[in-house]
Amino acid sequence: MSIEKNSANIGYPFKRYFYYDMEKAIEKSNVVFLLGPRKCGKTVALLQLEKNRDNVKYYNFKTLSQDESMDLFDAIKSAMEEDNDAIFLLDEITYAYQPEKEINEISIQLSEKPCKNTKIVFTGSQSVALEAWANRAFCGNASVIRTDFLNYSEWLSYKGIKESSEAAYSQFLYEIDEFYGFVSLEDYLRGCLEETIISNQKTDNVIMGNDVYLVDIDSLLDICYATLFTLHNHVNSHKFAKNDKLNETIRFYFRDICKQIGADEIGERIATSFIGKYNDFKSKDLDTLKQAFQFLHRIGLITITPVSDSIESIPNIRRDLSISDSRINYKDELFKSYNVCIKYPMFYMAILKDILKENLPEKLPTALLGSIVECHVRGFLPEKGTFEFQDIEGHEVDYVNVRDCIALEITISNKRSNEMNFKYLPEDYQQIILTKDIGETSENRMQIPYHEFIRISADAYLNVFLGEECVRQNNMQQSNKKGGR
Repeated sequence: MSIEKNSANIGYPFKRYFYYDMEKAIEKSNVVFLLGPRKCGKTVALLQLEKNRDNVKYYNFKTLSQDESMDLFDAIKSAMEEDNDAIFLLDEITYAYQPEKEINEISIQLSEKPCKNTKIVFTGSQSVALEAWANRAFCGNASVIRTDFLNYSEWLSYKGIKESSEAAYSQFLYEIDEFYGFVSLEDYLRGCLEETIISNQKTDNVIMGNDVYLVDIDSLLDICYATLFTLHNHVNSHKFAKNDKLNETIRFYFRDICKQIGADEIGERIATSFIGKYNDFKSKDLDTLKQAFQFLHRIGLITITPVSDSIESIPNIRRDLSISDSRINYKDELFKSYNVCIKYPMFYMAILKDILKENLPEKLPTALLGSIVECHVRGFLPEKGTFEFQDIEGHEVDYVNVRDCIALEITISNKRSNEMNFKYLPEDYQQIILTKDIGETSENRMQIPYHEFIRISADAYLNVFLGEECVRQNNMQQSNKKGGR
């Protein structure tokens, strides 16, 4: 049976940063795994690569039958045997027939007879399963490219904006969801859940932490909607579980607009945005909550930051969210131990637009903007070995990285150094304060505008921000500011 190449006319000339990383990886490796959240732009990048090179063939397994799937892998193995000059771009690999076995067969053939010119790129919407299959088959001997939704730095390039500013970041928040054109959060989560179920059915070995037998789309939406407007606050379970939390939040931040529209209209719009329902968290059992939190974390939609008063006693996410073995036995303990945030600003803005529609103001209230910025920053900072410091007296430090000895305070206003709680941490920690404007930089403390930090850190958190280049840029900006430029 012949296999026909799936072609498409790509109307997106803008190339994501990871596109170039993928090209480099293909040059040095036979096998590349492209991992990232569902609908973040992986398929577009593959089709751009197909369009720009002559020896590239793109295939989408959603469009192939079982026989076509097997025939395609036979053709790839024949090309590897002959060392043909060809690049196979295999998209939606979760939908292939026996994907884990086929990936393993590719690995075996390469180990027995290496080839130089035949290349394969695997990708798909279920990156958790794909990464597990990659690790089992190649044991780290394949290239892995990790991507994400369009970040602020990429968006500036896409729009042709040369300098970061508060105005540019605000524009980013208002326009980023239009870049992707999501139908709804419900539609997005439904696809994630369905593809996870499919990947679990098609794997031969258990994918640790990928269980979804307790959750459904309603339980995932309940958590997302509540988390959406809990924002960065570390709240108690009773506050977190309030079924009118969103109504309260909207009416607080947009009080003038709500007065104009009316409480009944706002309530009706919120009910519509909640798909006409909202379940009380009190009705959710602990195991369901754990599994739903774990699922949303694994697909990259939320961040879960442990809360502790000591660098010596950081809660363990994997252990605590485990149903079979955990120190978390009550829902109150789950909310007490972690700060949960939606990772991507576009989901916040999409819900606001859905509720307020044409009444959405041109500028977000300062307090709401600050909350969204904190969630955004938490979303791209490293998670391993990190926590939010909070002691019994209420002293807080937003982000503490134990491995790299770094502490951050995330704000969009110009707070003074003595308003920070860094003194409750070890003295040798690098202190970073996100502010509205540029501040003074000392040996262990740096102040940098929040939007500039987001621009820099989205590209390379440690290598750029803590390196000499970032310090040089910061000093130059201060010099320009003093010079009146």
